[in-house]
This record gives sequence, C-alpha cells and structure tokens, in this order.
Amino acid sequence: MNFKNFLMASLTCFILGQGILSAQEPGGLDTQQPGTDITSREAVGGESGTTPFGYDQLRMGGQTSLASDLSGGAALATTDYILGPGDVISVIIYGKGGGSGRMPSYNLTPDRMPTTTDLGGNGVIFNSRLTISPEGKIFVPPIGEVNAHGRTVAKLQEDLVQDLASYYREMKVSVFLVSLRRIQIYVLGQVSQPGIYTISSLTRVSQAVSLAGGPTPLASIRQVQIVRGGKILQVVDLYRFLIEGRKDQNPQLEPGDTIILPISGRTVRIEGEVRRPGIYEFQTGEKLTDLVVMAGGVTPQASLEELKIENISRPKEVISINTYKLLVDKDPKTDRDLSNGDVITVPSTPKTVTVVGQVQKPGTFLYQPGTLFNYYLGLAGGFAERANGGSITITRWDGSSLKCKRDTPIRPGDTIVIGAMEIKGWRDYLSVAMEGATLFFIIFQVAKK
Repeated sequence: MNFKNFLMASLTCFILGQGILSAQEPGGLDTQQPGTDITSREAVGGESGTTPFGYDQLRMGGQTSLASDLSGGAALATTDYILGPGDVISVIIYGKGGGSGRMPSYNLTPDRMPTTTDLGGNGVIFNSRLTISPEGKIFVPPIGEVNAHGRTVAKLQEDLVQDLASYYREMKVSVFLVSLRRIQIYVLGQVSQPGIYTISSLTRVSQAVSLAGGPTPLASIRQVQIVRGGKILQVVDLYRFLIEGRKDQNPQLEPGDTIILPISGRTVRIEGEVRRPGIYEFQTGEKLTDLVVMAGGVTPQASLEELKIENISRPKEVISINTYKLLVDKDPKTDRDLSNGDVITVPSTPKTVTVVGQVQKPGTFLYQPGTLFNYYLGLAGGFAERANGGSITITRWDGSSLKCKRDTPIRPGDTIVIGAMEIKGWRDYLSVAMEGATLFFIIFQVAKK
C-alpha cells in the first residue's frame, strides 16, 4: 500500500469524522441565529434594493398628474383653493330687478364684455365665464370690477351676494371654477431633469419633483427648499407627507417658485421583519424608534428578543438591542441615536426546535405551542443507547441556556442537546472499540483504492 495514499485517506476520514461529531456534541453547534448575519456592508444597500425610501414614489406619475391638472384639473380643486390671475370662473346671477341701487352704465371693451347678460329681465340676469385679470380682478355688472385674487370660490360668491343685494330682489349667485391658471416654476438641484416647468396652480412640491424626473440617488427629500422672491420661504420634509400625509410639508406652488433638492447627508438601512424595509434618510436627533416608525413598524413575525445594529465603517462591531424593551417598555436607555451607515436587522421569530446529541434521529422540527421536552424527544426517535438523561441542556434563541427536565416547556428557537454517558463498564469499552475498528476499516478500504 502506498503510504502517501494511506495518509491522505486517514486525514480525509478524520476530517469527516470531526464534522459528524461536531453536529452531535454541544461544542460543535452553530449558535449563529438566522436572520442576523450580514456578510457584506460595502454600501448601505442590498438585495432589497439600493433606492432610498420615497424615491420611487416621487419618480411616478409626474406627467400624468400634470396632464390631468391642466385639462380637467378644476374638478380636483378643493374648497380651500385660492383664486389667482389666469383662473377661469363661471358667474351666474339669478333674480329680479327693482332693488334700491341705481344701475350704472358701463363703456365695456369687447374683451371685458360678459358672455350673456340680461340686466332688466327675470330669471338669469348674468351668466358668463370670466378670466381673472393680471391685476386679480373680474368684471361683474352692475357693480363693475371685483377683486377675486386671494379669495376662495365660496368667499367670492359670498362677497358678490352682498355687493349685488342693493340691485336685485330675490337674488341668487353661483360661482364655479372652470379651469386653472398655469404657472412657471424652476426645479433645480439633485433631480434627474432640472429646468423650467409649466404647471397648474394645484401642483404641489412632490408633483414638481416627479415632473423633473424624480430625485437622483444623491438627493435629499427631507430638506427640500422652496425659494420665492430670492429668499428661502420654507424647507419641507417630504417624509412627513409620504408617511403622515401632512400637506403643510407638501405645499402648493406659486408663479416663479424655485424648488431645490440638496445632496443627502446621512442614511441608514433597516431590514428584516419591518413593513417597509429599505434605506432611509435621517435627521439630527432622530433615534432608533423613529426609524422603526418610518419603516412602518415591525411585522407580527418579528422577534421581540433582540435586533442587531452594524455599521459599514465598523464591520466587526455588532450591537444587540432588546426589542421588547425598545418598542414595548419604551426604555430610553435602549433608544440609540442613529449613525450614518447603520444597518439595523430585525430578525423573525423562530418557528422550529432542534434536537441533537444522543438521540436516534437528530433534526429540526416544527414548533408546536404548549409542547414539552418529551414531545420533541419522541420526534427525534427517543434516546440513543449512550444517552445521559441527566445531561440535557436547552439553548434558547436569545443565547441563554438551562438544564432541561422532561416537563420543561419548550420555546420556538430552542436547541435541545442530549449528552452522552461516560465510559465506565466493559460494554462501553467494547462499544468504543467497535466504533474504532469500523473507522479503521473504512480508512483501509479508501487507501486501497
């Protein structure tokens, strides 16, 4: 027999034997918990995508919303819509003449002539579509010019009723918004297509960003600047609109407004059992609980034992936070400040129990609520010949361990280890000798080949 081949075969069998034994002995268990391993943190990204939260929403629907606003957008105007130059409204006056006021006479130019008037008849006295002038006015006989700029439709209608009361009896006024004014704005900074855009007066900041192709990967959507008259009028946080629906953080725009998206400074990533895993931009003072809220909270499958925090700048450092204390007890000591590059993992609750060691059929079994040790011992085929019933330990999902008795309640994620009896009698020595002879025979057969 070639000695080199014999040596290589012996080494191979030894390695295989060590692998088999490590799966059965407590010291050889893989104690790393599923759902907490993050092998690569070169960038705050990953399999679930590298696009920060909100970017996809702001890239969708820009052209569609603009088209609907400019064509039939008047129907979308809310009751608090403020009228301005360029808006077209319909004014209809019903009533009878004979009020206390005197009908004035007007020299109307063709461009200011109402569409339909009947100043002396009954029924419809005035019916016209009127465009609000650059000065913010409309012309309504017999009172003349009326200021419409800065008023809602309801307020303008109320003012017209008061102004016309002295001219007509049994009078009624109806005012409708027919079409919206168009305005020009500028969208600059970290957007895909910066430039000048013509929009409707209903357009809000988020729609303007969409119209400009959406944010670039470097953009901040939490520090969006609205510049009016050469000064920063407001800095809006579009997270507050996207998550909470706050319209004050997504205001309507005025003619000449400039929207600027600066470069984002700090981001973190949250993954695992949260409703909206992904990359999030964060601001000074925001903590771990703020991030969980932004991510929609944890799912029902989330483990309340602990979550993990890693950072791309410190790949070997892993911080564990008790999830129950953080989210249920609201312990301020567990609520950490966020750092740029943090990666937070919320693991799922385990659903299995593993039985290893001196049993007939070691393996992993589906957890059943309310079950005891004996249930899983039966699934594993019962004790093996050399099992030591007094040396049974349970390693919990959180890393703690305890001695196990037959009536010990089992939890999901538990690993049950059945120890072996010490070698005492001649039967034990014979058993070990037989195992050794078997191993030597295997080595010999491999070496012959």
